[in-house]
Amino acid sequence: MDFLEKMTKKFMKENTGRESCTLAHLKTVIHRSSVNGNVKSRYHAHEDFFLLVGKAYVLHAAQEYFGLENLQQDPTKNVPRNDMKFTSKETRQTAFSNIMSGFLSYVVSAQTFAEESGKQHRMKVVFDGTQVVDVPVVDGNVQLQMKTQDMDQPVVLCIPKQTLSSGCHLATSTGSLVKVAQAEDDLNGYVSSFLQCYFLVLFFKDAICEGDIDRINISLKLMIPYFYAHSRLSKYLVECMDYIIKTEKLLPPATALQIQTSSLVNPRGGRGSNRPMDQLKENQVKTLKDLIRGLGANKTEKSVVDISKAGPYITDVVSNLDSQIAYNDFQTRHKARDDQEDLGAILETLQTYKPLSFTPGRKLAKYPQMKENVFQTIQEKEFLECLSTISSRLLRNSTWNIVTSDSEGEDEEDEQ
Repeated sequence: MDFLEKMTKKFMKENTGRESCTLAHLKTVIHRSSVNGNVKSRYHAHEDFFLLVGKAYVLHAAQEYFGLENLQQDPTKNVPRNDMKFTSKETRQTAFSNIMSGFLSYVVSAQTFAEESGKQHRMKVVFDGTQVVDVPVVDGNVQLQMKTQDMDQPVVLCIPKQTLSSGCHLATSTGSLVKVAQAEDDLNGYVSSFLQCYFLVLFFKDAICEGDIDRINISLKLMIPYFYAHSRLSKYLVECMDYIIKTEKLLPPATALQIQTSSLVNPRGGRGSNRPMDQLKENQVKTLKDLIRGLGANKTEKSVVDISKAGPYITDVVSNLDSQIAYNDFQTRHKARDDQEDLGAILETLQTYKPLSFTPGRKLAKYPQMKENVFQTIQEKEFLECLSTISSRLLRNSTWNIVTSDSEGEDEEDEQ
């Protein structure tokens, strides 16, 4: 919920319904009036909407990458050769891996500072606002190769990267001026940035459902830069680091494993049906509050204790009775709806504007210069210094406490 709330604040600002292909605009396209930005009061409505938009962005990316006008059409780009079905299984697997690797490179941006620094050696430059060229960057200078009919060899012009960010003019052999600037597309950066958060949400939800405690820790590590980008004083940043430090460094392996496994529960059994323990406890507390509220004038300390003890049994009896009489509860505010029609409407809108096709000059007034990943918005040195400060505070006196508790346990065993 906390990560979804931060996504809402970043990608769905107020009065942005006219910004094409943004969340606020797509919300009006499919008439999702329940999505109002207040995640805590309408969590399921916002979660369904964010997952739907993320799915639509991914499908639109597949349409662009494979050259599809619609989802029923056969792909026309980035497809294997026609005789691929007659080749060996290893050859088909290699071709499939290469195609999917290219698609993932198209939709997934850098996930670390190292990957982002590797991408800094290239820059997209636009000439006269129309022609986009991908040029190399060496030592902070953009290298442009200029060639005319009078030249046998092209001339390499070195222009500082900061100069191109604001734009400059180059004189040609005919005396005309050509405007050269860094190519920017706010809508493309907006959609790319949202996709990185969407993939992280899918990864985290799947790790919880499968009960994979190792992937849960990985998800928390991946969320740390996003919470830091939102605010350096984010309490969720501290909570992620505290959980990771305790389960991976401070606590004994058996205790850490017990804490990790106890954070999940599978009340109904079956594969992929795990859920967070704190969410289950919150629902149980809500049920107990309803029972206590129903006591009315008979609410005393003893009656509250008795009804709290009997709460689980009352819930089981009522649920069994409801199942036997086929009772349907229609009191919830959130109603699941068929997403196929909404998905089709969103894809039609995306196909009109093509947000993933890089088009220089597209601006979003409320989301200016949106970067495609979080590592472009934060400084690595400041980020590491902040994490070091937080970890030092979390580690303060923790080693002494753990050693003391372990030594006390050993003394008790020796006395026995």
